[in-house]
Amino acid sequence: MHQYKKGPFRQTWHRDDELFDEEGHSTELFAQQAIRWIETKRDGPFFIYVAFTAVHVPLQEPDEWLSRYEEKIKTPSRRHFAACATHMDDAIGRMLAALDRSGQRDNTLIIFTSDNGGQKRWQPKGKYPGEYFPCPVLADNRPLRGWKAEVYEGGVRVPTLVS
Repeated sequence: MHQYKKGPFRQTWHRDDELFDEEGHSTELFAQQAIRWIETKRDGPFFIYVAFTAVHVPLQEPDEWLSRYEEKIKTPSRRHFAACATHMDDAIGRMLAALDRSGQRDNTLIIFTSDNGGQKRWQPKGKYPGEYFPCPVLADNRPLRGWKAEVYEGGVRVPTLVS
C-alpha cells in the first residue's frame, strides 16, 4: 500500500478520484500509467503531467537500481539518491520511447523541471509510515550556496529541459 505522511491524508494513492491500493514502486507505477495514457488512441492533442516523487525522501530504491552504485558510491544515502535519479531517468526514457512508438514524439512538447533545489540531509522523525534510514548527505548543490527550503540559489535554482 502506498501511504504518505501519518495523519488525515495518509492514504493518497488514487485514480479517477477513487482511493485504491496498488503494488509496486511509485516510479514504476507513474511511468506505467503515463505510458498507457500515451499509447491510448485519441483524436487531437493531449496534456499529461507526470509528477514523480523521485528524487525525494524517504528513499526506498530496489536492489536493481542500488546495485549499480554499490562499488561507486560509499555513502548509503548518496547511493540511494543516485539510484533514485537513475530509476526516474529510466522511467522517463520509457515514456519517450512510448511517444516514439506511437508516432507522437515530433508533435510533443516535453518539459522536465523540478520544484526546488537539492536537499542537504534528512532525518526520519516518525511522520512517514514504515521504517526509514537517516540520510546525512543527499544532494550536492555546488557551486551554489543553499539547499531546499532556502532562498539562496541552491534552494531555488532547478534544472529545466525543453524538447
